[in-house]
Amino acid sequence: MDYSQYWLLEMTLWIIPTAMAVSFRESAKAWTCNLLGDANPKRAGKVSLNPFKNLDPIGTLIVPFLLILRHQPIIAWAKKVEIHSSYLKYRHFGTACVIFAGLASNLAMASGWHLILYYSQFLNDYPFIELLINHMAKDGIYINAALIIMHLIPIAPMDISYMISSVLPRFPKSIYQLTNEVGHYFIAIIIFLGFYEDTIKSLISIAADLSKALVI
Repeated sequence: MDYSQYWLLEMTLWIIPTAMAVSFRESAKAWTCNLLGDANPKRAGKVSLNPFKNLDPIGTLIVPFLLILRHQPIIAWAKKVEIHSSYLKYRHFGTACVIFAGLASNLAMASGWHLILYYSQFLNDYPFIELLINHMAKDGIYINAALIIMHLIPIAPMDISYMISSVLPRFPKSIYQLTNEVGHYFIAIIIFLGFYEDTIKSLISIAADLSKALVI
């Protein structure tokens, strides 16, 4: 297999776990919003296990693609589920539940990929299939761990920012939310340029180890 074929295979193997990671986390958040009284995400069709329902072409494909080329930590995002604490039961607690649902979905998916990685060793009679599954599982663990860390960064519109916004007075809240449409890109640029790379990798490794500890 020449370099161009390997590169194409590398990109293909990243797409599947990345699409699942960003899409399923938004579905989990939308389902929780609906459970707690806000049916708007469900009406928008976001409660779906179909990854194409929630994909964002830039956040799910282009940004991860550029970061892979740079061998930088990978981040990605889907079409976001807006969390409106005023529509939810228990308001602040409801907002925390939605945020937890997103984080828990990525933790669960990372754990699932750990199981797939573990059982892939029993496919040694089929080395090429074992290699593909092994590689995809490692990508799945990594992207889900990265999303957990990414959404704990207190910059809007990361998930934790909804919790912060829900307790801020009106004027500080409006200032804080100025990055709502560009926060993703700001974080992606910081990673692309290599700032805090070692710190980010260390935090992702911690999240990956935690997901492994839950199943193995």
